[in-house]
Amino acid sequence: MKQIKRTAEQKRLQIAERLRQEPNLSNRAVGRQLSVSPHTVADVRNILGIKRPITCVNAQGGTVGYDWLNDPWILDNPSIIDSIRTPRALRAIKSSPEVIKVMQERNVGAVRAQQIINLQIKANLKDINGITIDNKNIIIRKDDIMTGLSWIPDQSCDIICVDPPYAKKYINLYEAISRVASRILKPNGHLLILTGCSHLPAIMMAVERGANKTNLIYKWTMSVQLPRSSPTSVMFKGVMTGWKPIIIYKMKGPKIVKPALVYDVLNAIDQDDKSLHHWQQSELVFTELLYLYKTNNSDFVVADICCGSGTTITSAIKIGATAVYACDIDAKSVATTKKRINKVMYGKE
Repeated sequence: MKQIKRTAEQKRLQIAERLRQEPNLSNRAVGRQLSVSPHTVADVRNILGIKRPITCVNAQGGTVGYDWLNDPWILDNPSIIDSIRTPRALRAIKSSPEVIKVMQERNVGAVRAQQIINLQIKANLKDINGITIDNKNIIIRKDDIMTGLSWIPDQSCDIICVDPPYAKKYINLYEAISRVASRILKPNGHLLILTGCSHLPAIMMAVERGANKTNLIYKWTMSVQLPRSSPTSVMFKGVMTGWKPIIIYKMKGPKIVKPALVYDVLNAIDQDDKSLHHWQQSELVFTELLYLYKTNNSDFVVADICCGSGTTITSAIKIGATAVYACDIDAKSVATTKKRINKVMYGKE
């Protein structure tokens, strides 16, 4: 569609209307919104008699261009000016009067004051999103499961939930998964493995080989029903499959009297999204699966030692995990997982 060229007078009328609506916007912000020069905006502002406030608001609502040198506290304490010695500190103190307020109240530098404000913003966002986990309890590393993952403490996890590759060449990976699970699962903890049907007997034999057979025992096989719009064709078997198995193993522990009943069919009703990883799975399925095996609200630790795009970990955080461990041999997958966690916790990557 051909764009209609605006005359200079039309631009000025639009600028005037925008300034009347939001006089606290900076000249640069108005210029970006209307595709005009900020100098033109300044001219219109002067004609209208709309003063540019000391604190201006940018197009996203943040504070810009604060005249910090004329802040009353700075005027009373001119030695503060000498402490601003780096570009980062200068950007911080110019960004908002709130930074100066925190500097005064906490007796800290500009950079530290901005960090305190950012941490409070993050804490508020976590509360809004219903997230309870602390950043220090989110441990994600690039690592190979074949090493044994000694950095994950013994008997520390309630659930290990993984979605490893299904091909025959990855069978040994399942043995390593069960070996690590035998060490890091708590008593009565669960190992949940989403996998394919093609090599299921060999996969289960590999899990048995790696498990501490006196402690980690087979419990059940659940079914994930795939959307009818996205069946998987297994050509060498001559099958078009509409489901995937989740094989479940449990660590021995104190006997649970009358355990909660778990329905063994899950439905992947959300869209087949592979935007983050070519093996990405349904987040709704993993959220429901983890919730079914969540036994404690005050101490709920989840691990995914083949994290891929981070679906298990983000699901765990959403339903109240108090600590998570994740790793993948692929650095890109680790980076993707960290971005997804930030988005879940703070609404941005």
